[in-house]
Order: sequence, then C-alpha cells, then structure tokens
Amino acid sequence: MEIGLGIIGVADYRVRRVNQATCRILGRNEDELVGVRWETLVHPDDWEAHLAEARQNQAAGQTHWQGVVRFVQPSGSVVHVLATSMILTDDVAPAEAERPYFLVQFQDLSQQLASHRHLRLVMENTPVTLALVDRDGCVLFNEGAIGEDAVRRLEIARRRSIFEVFRDLPDALDLTRRALAGQRACGVFSAYGHWYESQTVPICDAQGVVQSVAIVSHDVTEREIALAELRARSAEQALVAEIGRCALGSPDPASLWHQATTAISGHLCADQVTIRAADPHSGLPHVVATAGSAAPYYPSPPPSAAPDGTALAGSRTDPPRGIAADSASSSLTIPIGQPDNPGALLTIDRRNPDSFARHEVIFLEMVATVLAAADERFRIERDAQYQARHDGLTGLPNRTAFLDRLQRTLTRAGHDRRRTGLLFIDLDNFKRVNDSYGHQTGDDLLREVAARLQRAVRPEDSVARLSGDEFAVLCDRDPALPDVQAIARRIVTTLAAPRIVLAGQPITVAASIGIAHSDGQPIDADEFLCTADMAMYAAKRQGPGRFLVFDESMRTHIRRHFNTRTTASGR
Repeated sequence: MEIGLGIIGVADYRVRRVNQATCRILGRNEDELVGVRWETLVHPDDWEAHLAEARQNQAAGQTHWQGVVRFVQPSGSVVHVLATSMILTDDVAPAEAERPYFLVQFQDLSQQLASHRHLRLVMENTPVTLALVDRDGCVLFNEGAIGEDAVRRLEIARRRSIFEVFRDLPDALDLTRRALAGQRACGVFSAYGHWYESQTVPICDAQGVVQSVAIVSHDVTEREIALAELRARSAEQALVAEIGRCALGSPDPASLWHQATTAISGHLCADQVTIRAADPHSGLPHVVATAGSAAPYYPSPPPSAAPDGTALAGSRTDPPRGIAADSASSSLTIPIGQPDNPGALLTIDRRNPDSFARHEVIFLEMVATVLAAADERFRIERDAQYQARHDGLTGLPNRTAFLDRLQRTLTRAGHDRRRTGLLFIDLDNFKRVNDSYGHQTGDDLLREVAARLQRAVRPEDSVARLSGDEFAVLCDRDPALPDVQAIARRIVTTLAAPRIVLAGQPITVAASIGIAHSDGQPIDADEFLCTADMAMYAAKRQGPGRFLVFDESMRTHIRRHFNTRTTASGR
C-alpha cells in the first residue's frame, strides 16, 4: 500500500513538498502540486469543514489528527484519502519562515471504501434480524435468526423483558433504552462471536408517547474487521513515519535504535525486541538496543537473515527455518541494510507460538528500510569524520586530530600537574628517496615508517603523521624525561633496522627527533609542538639518526640564525 507524504504551510496552506506516492494518489505531477493552495485540491463540498476542523484542532492545542478527505483529480475523479496530519516545527522545512508546517500522510482508501460499499450491498440484500418490543421490553415480534442461542433467548423474551434475558449485552440494551426515551439510536456491539450493527426506532402513538421500539440488526463482522485492519495499518504507517522523522533528526545511532525498539515492542506487544549491529572496529555483532518485558533469550548473537534477505521465523532454541519447531515461542529476524551484508539485525521474540502475520512482517520490513537508510547516513558521517581526522596514506591521526588530542592532554596534565612528552620526528634524506625511486616508493616508505613507529612506542602512546615526512608521538600517562628519551632511542633503532626493501633496493631509514617535555605547567599545544620542532632541527644539524631534548638555547640559536639570514638578504 502506497503512503504519500506532503509538507503544507500552516500560515498559507500552500503545498511545500510532496513525494511521488502523493503525486500518484492525487493524479498530478510534482510541479502541479508544489506551491498550490490546499483548497484547490480538496473537494469543494469538503473544504470548509476540513478547514474548520484544522482550525479547531489547532485552537485546542492538538498537534496531530486524522480524517478522510476527498480530493478531486484533474480528470474530475474523486479519490478518498485517509489524511493523518501533524503540526511540526523542526528543521525539515526548507526555511524558517515556513515553520510551523503540516506533515501530512496520505493513504488512498478507494479500494477499501469500494470493498465496504460492496459489503454493505450484500448485507442489505440478505436476511436481517427484525424485532419489535413493547415498553416493558417484551418481544412482540421477531423474524430472522442470528443463531440458535439468539432464537432461544428471543423466544424467552416474549414472556420476560429483554433487559433481563440479554443483560450480558449492555451496549445493545442501551440502544433500546434510548429508543424508549424517544431517540432514534444506532450502534455496533459484539455478540456470539460476531459484530452487529443495530438500529432502534421509537414508535409513538398519536400523542407522541412511545409505545414500542423497532429493532433492525445485521451482521457487520467483516466490515468491523476491515476497519480495525485499516486502523491498524494506519497506526503502523504513522509509526513508520514517526520512526522516519526520528531517523532524520537523530544525532547518533544509539538514540534511534532505542526509539525504534521501544516503538516496535509497544506496537507488536513483543516480549523482546533487539537490534544487533556490527562493531565499527571489530566488525563483531553486539546488542545496541533492546526493549520489551522479557529478558533476552539468546546468550549469543541471534540467527542472521537468510542470504536472500527473507525474514526468518523460528524457535529461540534452534536457527529459525520457517515455522518454529518449538511450540513454546516464535522469533523473527529481519536484516537492516543489504540482505547479504546487513549493517544490523532486527530480532523480535514472542512467547506466543503463533508465527508472525504477513502484515506484521511487512511493517517490520518497512521499519528496517527506514533504519537502513539512517544507518547508511550514520556510516557516511562516521567515514567523513574519520577521513577528516586521519591521514589517508598511513591511516594515522592527522595534524588536526593530533593537535586536538595534544591540547586536551596538556590541559588535563596542567590540572593534575602531570608530565607530558612529545617527539617530533622528521625523516632524514626522504627527498632523495622520492627523487631516486619515485613518489610511489616514497609512499610505500611512509607507510612502513608509520607501522614501525607504532611498534616502537608504548600502547598508551599516540602516533600521528603531521605532513610529508614529519611524524609526532604523544607520550601521556606522566612519563619521566628518561622514559621519553628511551622511546626516542627505540624509534631510531626500529626505523634503522632491518633495512626496508623498496623497488628492489634496500633502504636504510634514519630520522631526527626533537623532544619536548612538560612538567605539568600550562602550555599551548602549538607552542609545545614548536619547541619539539626546534629540538628536531637542532638534532638534524648534528647528523642523521639523532635526538635532542629542547632547551631555550635552541630558541636563541634559531632567532640568531633567522636574523643573520635576514641581514644577509638585505631585508
């Protein structure tokens, strides 16, 4: 069943956006709908009532309501639509001036209404139950049986009041009481496993006094089931739309998973609803959200979806294959994302042994589709964030990420009076490798250097590529200066041996390392990195494969060198 969506301005009732389903339901293309006032689409006989209802609901503070609206297609055909309207103020609307707005969900009722008309035609041309009762409730006449029990009780009611014989049907008796009070009444009630619509009409004498009541009842079970089904499907569509709205606004997957499992659990009365997603780092499935009244049945990950993506129903004790072999419970698992490689699995458990109805599976598949789109958005955002903070060649954190962590480390260290070590690493003669063997070989060398640096440092240390052939290592956890020097010595040794074979040539890697060491005094990250950089250049002047600890004489030397070069150039 197609579900149309549209955004309508509250202030001017103009159409802002529609999806293709709405276009098909209303028989118009998008250009014919966007910008058009709502009243030009609604049936002229319905517009005033529709507008009055909307204003009344707004005045009463209601944010959502539902009703059947007739729309006129360009061909002149009238289509009946179940419209579910919600007033929203979030940023889905393209401009602030267009808020608040109506988010309207359209569901074509033409087929359902046609079915109802046919059903009514059948009922009106089949025997119905007729009865005439006096003022005391005794049956004067009846024709047409509802069932053997009803026939027997109606016969008893010829001698005794229906208010005694049918006291277990209070809704039906209430209709008769209203007719005895002079009111025509009509209502639907349940009896004998069926639904009946009953009409009661007061019959008065010449003075207007009610003397008897005519009762006409007919079976409307099919109609009530259809309406209940329609209400249930509408509720499902509204729930899918709400989850979709949450998916658009959720800043992270956790909140969306929680909202989805809670909504599904409440709607399906499930004992357990679980979403398991692959861990971004390990790739292993783990529970990201769960809801329901029962504890989880699976101590380990649940059965996954079949390769063709079909939902699986089965017992909790064996991998589900069709209907559960275990009559005590049933389970349904649906993939979220690509069927052969889902990003997550949605599992619903019930103690009820009955398998899931088809409409429930369709509902869950629609929810899974919405969640899959949101999961893909979250993945793209994660990838973008990762790429923005990592070096594409080596996979190490880049300069931005490193400086951010360095500043947080220095701030925390200043607060706790803890020491921090920083190593600024520059490869010696890297340009010669690039010039001699080409940039591809240079890239291979940088990747190998990154791998060796990570092996040389401690598990708690952080390695980053700053730019080109420059790397940095952050030593946290209150390291003493000798500890930092030991790490620098280990880096020099690890880079130098064994020699790296690239393009068929053995290459010896050497690096100059500058060390900056903080004793917990407040310092800016850029300044701290600059001191390590100055120490690195001082080490490079002493020859390849050296490391030095920064001291203020290095700063003086660099300034003197800079002034000398400036004077020599005449600037």
